[in-house]
This record gives sequence, C-alpha cells and structure tokens, in this order.
Amino acid sequence: MVAPAPFSNPNNYYHIAKRTAEEISGAFWANQFENTANADAHYYGTGPELWDACGGKIDIFVASAGTGGTIGGITKYLSEKNLHTQSYLVDPTGSGLFSYITTGEFKAEGNSITEGIGINRLTQNFAQAKLKGAIQASDQEAIDLCHYLAKREGLFLGSSAALNAAGALRLAKGAPKGATIVTILCDGGARYQSRLYNTTWLQEKKLLPRTVDGAWYSALP
Repeated sequence: MVAPAPFSNPNNYYHIAKRTAEEISGAFWANQFENTANADAHYYGTGPELWDACGGKIDIFVASAGTGGTIGGITKYLSEKNLHTQSYLVDPTGSGLFSYITTGEFKAEGNSITEGIGINRLTQNFAQAKLKGAIQASDQEAIDLCHYLAKREGLFLGSSAALNAAGALRLAKGAPKGATIVTILCDGGARYQSRLYNTTWLQEKKLLPRTVDGAWYSALP
C-alpha cells in the first residue's frame, strides 16, 4: 500500500511499481495502463463474446475506463463488426476523460467515490477506443443503482459496475425502442460493504440512496 499521490508525483503508485520492478532482479511489471496486451485481450476475447451473446445486434455499448483496456479493446472490435454500433464512455467526476472526448483537452473537475476508474491522461490502451461520445454520471446515480439492483435484481455491484449501469440507463432514455444496449458489470459489491452498503458511511458522504422503487430514474437528464 502507498499513500495517494497525483500521477505527476514520483510517489504515485504507478511510478513506484515501475521503480520496484526495475530494482528487483527477474521481476515483471505488467504495466496494465500502457501494455496493449490489456486491450488486445478484450479485442480478441470480450468483444467477440458480447457480439455472439447478442446475436450480432449491439446498438449501443457504454463503459467507464481506468486503464482503458476494456473499453479500448471492445469498442475497437465492435467498430469493425458494425459501423452503426455507437460506443460511449461514461466517466465519473474528477476524471479528465469526459473532457478529453468532448473537447480534446484533459480537464478534471470535482471528485468521486468510485475506485479504479477515471484518469487524467491518455493511456495506450484507451487510445485504441472507438467512441461516438462521452457522458458523465454522478456518485449519487451509482449509489442509487447499487441499492436498486441489489434489492430488485439480485445484482450485488461495486461502484464501477454501478456507474456503467448508470451510463446504460442514461443512454437508454434517448435510444430507439428495442435498442440493444450493452455494458460491463466489472466489479462486485463484496469489497465495498463497509462503504457503498454502509448507512453510516453513506450519511457522512451525503449519498444515501434515493427510493429503490425506481422513481429517481425519471429525473435522469
């Protein structure tokens, strides 16, 4: 474990991992951000799996990005299978990717309780992504979906998966009837029980879930 530090700081975990690998004889540093084997695994594996599971009909794909491997590989594959498939990034506040996709410049505002997603630089994996656009979803939407999906669908999600689901809901509101919308439920809720599913923690963050009957859905922009 290392203390949090911005990427520009040599004590950022990325730089520490790189230095540590260089200092240990025989060590291997996977470098999941820049090693494009990451995106390749999703191009050759996850992308075709999704395509086959949906019978070759995917109208919209949406996902968040950390290393960029998942969204990079999948959207590259989908763009080659069907030019009409629209792929989007869903980004939390505090990340610069939404700004990069919509304006061409990295600019991050605010912060987020989500973990493992959101970044403020272009990785080699994310650079492979073929995107129509980007949307932002809030922490509140992610929390709402964590609790709604757990109680109504039996899906016990982590914050990244919940944000992806929020992105899918956002895009569903404007999609044609019958559109096939795909996302990735990439993390489970077990390791978040003391936070996302803890009333005291949620009260401290002012993120108590809104009603679980789905009424909040109509308020999504």
